[in-house]
Amino acid sequence: MEMQTPELLKTLSNKTNLEIINLLKNEPSYPRKISEILGMQEAYISRVLSQLEKLGILCSQWVYRDRNVKLYSVDTKEINITFPPEGLKISVKTRGGRELSISYDAFRFDVPEMPVFVGRKWELIQLERSPISVIEGMPGIGKTCLAAKYVQKVQEEGKKIFWHTFTEIDSFHYLINKLSVFLNNIGYFNLLEYIKQEGKDDRVLLSLLQQGITVDMVFCFDGFQQVRDEKIVALFKLLKNIRGKIIITSRERPSFLSISRTDITEIQLSALNEQETEALLHARGVFLDEVSFKKAYQRLRGHPLILDMFCAAVRDKKAADVLKSLPVHRVEDYLWSEIFEKLSERDRELVECLSMFRVPASTDILKEIYQKDQFWTVLKGLERRMLIKKQDGKYTLPFMIQEFTYQKVPHKIKLYKEIAALYLKEGRPEGLLEAMYHFLQAGEKEKAAHIVAQPQDVDLIERGFLSPYMEILTQFSKGEIAPELWCSVTYARGRIRVLYGDMKDAFEEFEEMKKTAREIDSQKDYAKALHQLGSIYTYWGEWIKARECFDQGLHILEQLEDRRGIISIHADIGLMLMRQHRFKEALKHFMAGKDIAQEIGYKFGVSTMLRHIAHIYYYQDQFDTALEFYHQSLDLAEKFLDVRGIAANYNDLGLLYVYKEEFEKALDYFKKNIEISKRISDIKAMMKYYANLGMVYTTMEEFEKAEKYYQQAVDLAEEQEDPYSLSYLKTKLAHLSLERGEIEKAKTFCEECSEIFEHLGESLHYGEFCRVRGMILHRTGEWGKAQKLYEKSIEESTDKPLELGKTYLEYALGLKREHNSQAKEYYQKATALFEKVSAQREIEKAEKRWNSLEEESS
Repeated sequence: MEMQTPELLKTLSNKTNLEIINLLKNEPSYPRKISEILGMQEAYISRVLSQLEKLGILCSQWVYRDRNVKLYSVDTKEINITFPPEGLKISVKTRGGRELSISYDAFRFDVPEMPVFVGRKWELIQLERSPISVIEGMPGIGKTCLAAKYVQKVQEEGKKIFWHTFTEIDSFHYLINKLSVFLNNIGYFNLLEYIKQEGKDDRVLLSLLQQGITVDMVFCFDGFQQVRDEKIVALFKLLKNIRGKIIITSRERPSFLSISRTDITEIQLSALNEQETEALLHARGVFLDEVSFKKAYQRLRGHPLILDMFCAAVRDKKAADVLKSLPVHRVEDYLWSEIFEKLSERDRELVECLSMFRVPASTDILKEIYQKDQFWTVLKGLERRMLIKKQDGKYTLPFMIQEFTYQKVPHKIKLYKEIAALYLKEGRPEGLLEAMYHFLQAGEKEKAAHIVAQPQDVDLIERGFLSPYMEILTQFSKGEIAPELWCSVTYARGRIRVLYGDMKDAFEEFEEMKKTAREIDSQKDYAKALHQLGSIYTYWGEWIKARECFDQGLHILEQLEDRRGIISIHADIGLMLMRQHRFKEALKHFMAGKDIAQEIGYKFGVSTMLRHIAHIYYYQDQFDTALEFYHQSLDLAEKFLDVRGIAANYNDLGLLYVYKEEFEKALDYFKKNIEISKRISDIKAMMKYYANLGMVYTTMEEFEKAEKYYQQAVDLAEEQEDPYSLSYLKTKLAHLSLERGEIEKAKTFCEECSEIFEHLGESLHYGEFCRVRGMILHRTGEWGKAQKLYEKSIEESTDKPLELGKTYLEYALGLKREHNSQAKEYYQKATALFEKVSAQREIEKAEKRWNSLEEESS
């Protein structure tokens, strides 16, 4: 392969390029997913991937994932890439046989620099006390400086460092993505793998994060008062019993602190004492006589940032003159005005530009706004004099002087518009949020709303920017923007409220959207609102209203020929009907969705619909037909590398073979499923795996193993707060306890199930529950109640031959014990159904139990 060594080395010396290679070392991925994880523009990521492919480092192939995407993976045939514990090492062998190598330290973060550090010895000792330390204090008091000093010390001891400075727009998922990349670079892959496979369950993300933290890690989160996303607050509330060290700085006491948190040390920073103040002044080259120092300490109050500003002010003016001019209040404003007036015109303009930003600004945007020569010289000069500060490669002003500077800025509206346009051009999630914010500050609500309405490469809601996006969306009012834009705003607000669990408020948003869409005759918006309202009605269990909304939305989308929308509604209608046991109707919708997906070449949609169709036949005990559809779905999933789809099909095939009584095949498929599920840390799939093993071992009458696996599944279901799975699992445990003769235990499980079904209504597993509860009541001599439950189970299981056969058998045995002449009729119905689905093992068990009862009778 032809390669230019300088070009290769330049490419591989870039930190972002190395992070991309590191992400791809375990599993292929595509530009959009990598851009989401790294929080960078997709177009930029695509260019980097193309460059790395040309150099022979990566290879690619086209696949279909709801659209055609190019899937990249690491190709090390020409370049030796190794992943040692400390990060990543690349060795390049040239044509002449010379070896070059580049190492990448995975643990380096931009920790703030500390030109001067004095005092704080007691506080540094306090930081060692607990796994989590919170440093609190007013702006400029030295919170960040103290954290950075501690980090510098432990880094020298060999600890791995993660540093993140919060901004107002940080989302939970942005923070988790950043943490996942850090842990992946160290060698803990599970969190990133779960995210790459579209995993979004917050409890799973927290669990995986906690598993990845080890004793040799220190995590520093600076500026917690900036956090707006409640899910980030919840993250820190739930992080307990960690093995590493977490440091948090905040101007305010974080809400997650409580008296019960004995694992947290709270450190409240106060001003420097006289000795420390004098040491700081000396370190900054300022020497005062005793009288002047006493006056300075009295007026400056030992506040580190104010002391820094004083040092800057006395560079060109006598200290005595500065001290004489100091006002009684707002000393910091006076000092900054002294500094500000002495700045050159170029310096002043750049500082004014920076005051317009609510988050740290990139040099690319600053340079565009500044539009003066010698940008880098001015920027670095201000940074060197500590008048601006660098944060994660971007620049910002200290909080205490930003407001003062902002008041000095002329032409604010013009600058807001220019900044908004530049952020919009970036196309990143954070850029879109800032573009909307700056348009709103400029009074351009229509332009801000257009960003909400226009489809972007990134979905702010899917990317987890719920709180900052909602803050923007709540600034729009109906009469201020065009009606079609108002539809987009209410749609976005409704989606966020659904994710917050505020169904009532979400319902009102979608109703408002529907009303507005009707007023302006926007059929597409009207259909979108109906679809969302249908989903909320489904959540509430109001099936009739849900179906009305879905049907109206489907009719409109068919007229508009919106194929993807049609497929989505067919899937939701089918799943709703399946929950109601209306299998034939559900099948029609899944088939319709499949046909459309095939027609437009939407392979992911086809694979998903095939699996839904297989479920329908599986739940009706038509196992051979279900088997065909599962295999079709699996084949497609394997072709376009849908890892989750592959794992799900393995699980479903294993379950099917359990009912076909081919246990070796079943266990083989379950093993394949769990290998993938553990790799991508899919907790729900793992729960199903344990449940399925419980069922296998129950059938094989290995009851202790069965109970162990069922209980593991219950633990995960409770952790996930999944009532459907809990009702199923506790029904299974009740039956298992009955088989072992543990009647009271069986009754307890049934009572717990009954409470769940009161909330859920008569859902998918209700027929089986009624049968098991009937068996328990019959065993305790309550035949009348048991008989009613058997009859209810028969009613619920009419379209499930195997389940119906099991109920007929229990009913027949009960009738026989009660000497009822109908017993034989129901026994024959049971064996006929077992024969219909080829359940030979069930036939043998039924004959054995029936004959045993006849012997007792005789």
